Amino acid sequence: MKLRFGLLAITPAVHPELPDAIRQVVHAAGPRVAILLRDGSLSPPELRHWAERILPICRAASSLLLVHGHPEVADAVGADGVHLPEHGPTAAEARRVVGLKSLVGVSRHDPARLREPAGADYATLSPIFATAGKGAPLGIRVLAEACRAAALPVVALGGITPERAAECRGAGAAAVAAIRSVWEGDAASNALRIIRPPVADHAR
Repeated sequence: MKLRFGLLAITPAVHPELPDAIRQVVHAAGPRVAILLRDGSLSPPELRHWAERILPICRAASSLLLVHGHPEVADAVGADGVHLPEHGPTAAEARRVVGLKSLVGVSRHDPARLREPAGADYATLSPIFATAGKGAPLGIRVLAEACRAAALPVVALGGITPERAAECRGAGAAAVAAIRSVWEGDAASNALRIIRPPVADHAR
């Protein structure tokens, strides 16, 4: 399966300016970016409130909106899919809630688990590069090996910058995922720099 998006932009903790920042990102990147609404401090009703605010913004730009961890919220608001933590609902359980047409993503930290037919549409693998509090980085070589052996598209996560995004794509990642490198500073410009490989890559 080929993923529609090249960047999975994972939201920081929600705040009043977040919808405007998302609007800027999706207006600039359109369908090349998917927004993953993630904030572990929110209750399901609060998560639904934010998803309902953000979904029309994504729809207007033909960008996907995924909800983290709660298939029932994704289904209730009509989001494009759900992303599941590694120790949460299974892809099969989520699929029964959101249906066959919705995207289901899963988180993985052990490359060996990518060989399992998880029933998901993609899996994030992390951390590829050093990320505070996330343990030892896997590195590009492990990412490349994992992508070759994986049973589903792999989205590289952890320490992603525009330059590293190009490395990850070169290693076989179907897309990259990022948090800080998108939202800190000019979010729209950051997203485009992550999606578009640096000019030097075209000359290789």
